[in-house]
Amino acid sequence: MRRKLWVNLMLGIVLAAIAWYSLMIYLMISGEVCNFPNLYNKGNPLYYLFAPCSYLYIKLSLSKNKKLHKYDWLHFIPAALSIIDLVPYMLKSPEERQYIVDLVAQDPKWNFQYKYAFLTHGTHNIIRAIQQIIYIVFQTQLLIKFRNEIIDKKQKYWLFTYNAFFSVLTISTITVLVRTLLFSAEALRVGFLPLFASVGILIFCILFFFKPEQIYGTAFIEDKETQTGLSSANGGILTIHHERKEDPLKLNPEQIADYTQKLEKKIISREYFKEKGITVSLLAAKINIPQRHLTTLLKQHYNLKFNDFINNYRIAFVKDKIEKGEWKNLTIEALAEEAGFSSRSTFYAAFKKSTGTTPVEYIEKGTVI
Repeated sequence: MRRKLWVNLMLGIVLAAIAWYSLMIYLMISGEVCNFPNLYNKGNPLYYLFAPCSYLYIKLSLSKNKKLHKYDWLHFIPAALSIIDLVPYMLKSPEERQYIVDLVAQDPKWNFQYKYAFLTHGTHNIIRAIQQIIYIVFQTQLLIKFRNEIIDKKQKYWLFTYNAFFSVLTISTITVLVRTLLFSAEALRVGFLPLFASVGILIFCILFFFKPEQIYGTAFIEDKETQTGLSSANGGILTIHHERKEDPLKLNPEQIADYTQKLEKKIISREYFKEKGITVSLLAAKINIPQRHLTTLLKQHYNLKFNDFINNYRIAFVKDKIEKGEWKNLTIEALAEEAGFSSRSTFYAAFKKSTGTTPVEYIEKGTVI
């Protein structure tokens, strides 16, 4: 459930940025901004979240992770910095803020010349334009990379449609802003592109009205895939269960040999097992093996589930450190965290399952070399 909330939150921020941006453009070109000095520039941090949250929406939709990884929070740094840049305007007196919005109402292009604490509004627009183009490339690459892992054709169609509309809408808006910066504020009012961007925003939002179910993420191929949907039932409550089973997959000896060599070489040399929260889909992408093939390889060749397979490498790592005496410089828990275990209880349970003893008992029995 937590994953669905994150997916919805990322998408909600994207739509909130579009709504706020549309409102502020209307207020500026109509001159009504002079009546709302407290709203002026408040959307700047939200605009910096527009592209990163769109990327994270797609990433979470294609992932089984229940929440954001710690590195994902780096995407929010520009928005946080823009809040700091807004502080001087927020500290101005009501009269000073009114004077600024009156200037913007008279000439919208003046808005791009207004300087925050560090940067002008025009500079912020240039930075965001570059940021948004980079994120369009990132999320397109992500979709292409995982396109074969999406089992639901409707979901695949939705994500590619979303990406296409997002890209076209963003690029057309950037083009309008560039024309405004280089020429005149009239670029916000006249010409084909402002109309195109406005219609694009409308269509983009309408898509979610007709496809609300698409915001719940993407299902990946597994040995058995169960999908839950809605249909008629008693008392007007809609509950159906639709099961979809993939044909059993069996790898041939050549595939097993090739996959095994690739898997064991990379998981040790690059220490993928030490990554906290790694999933079968992430590992499959890292070693360039189809996820379904990797799942089948673990079951057919190793006779292990994914978590047990990864934990075996982690336990081997900890045992090696213990046998070399390195546990004396670190606590057992610190070694477990270095090996990739997310908690003490998970480590102890996996260690005992693998060795039949606890880490302390393992040392006390004289197994240390």
